Order: sequence, then structure tokens, then C-alpha cells
Amino acid sequence: MIKWIRKMAEEDIANIAPKQDVVDEFVRYGDQIHKTLTWTGGCRSWYKANRVNGRVTATFAGSAILYEKMVKQLRPEDFDIRYRSANRWKWMGNGFTEYELTEGVDLSYYVNT
Repeated sequence: MIKWIRKMAEEDIANIAPKQDVVDEFVRYGDQIHKTLTWTGGCRSWYKANRVNGRVTATFAGSAILYEKMVKQLRPEDFDIRYRSANRWKWMGNGFTEYELTEGVDLSYYVNT
């Protein structure tokens, strides 16, 4: 979430919303994976939509390590992004960073010698 908040603030994004087809695909993926996990057994559980034999709706369809890998990077291609300006590049300002306009800074810091 912090990465999204930073991106929204830095790039003057008004809002983001997941694309419906992406959500639908993710739900189908989760339903398939849950069929192989213990959550789908015949027991009563709050994990399930109807508590007995319903869809598992309250857990991620995979391991904690997979979840961490999935959320570690942004996937902007899965979202509809609406910018505040009609020109999405307006946030780049005058073409320079604040760092570059600071007197006395090393403008070739990225060159390895």
C-alpha cells in the first residue's frame, strides 16, 4: 500500500481501481487453488461463503511466501489509473529533479570509476 500511496502522490494520480477482468481471473485462480487445500473440506468454517460447503472467501489461495512475493511489487497493468491532469506526464515538472537543481551536488554520482 505504501508503494501505491507514494506512486499516487508523486505522479499526481487521482485514483486507482482494479480492472474487472483481472479481478475475475484472480477469483477463478483462487477457486481452483482452494480446491487443492484443506480449507475446502466438509467442515463448518468462517472461511467459507455459506459456512458448510461454500466457496472459500476469507483466505489467500496460496502460501504466505507466495503472498509476500505477489504484493512486493506493484502491478500497474492490473489497474485502471486516472490522473488528475489530462497529461499523465505533467508530474515530471520542468524536466529536472529537485536534486539536480541544488547547488554543489554531484551530478554524476551514478558513474562508477
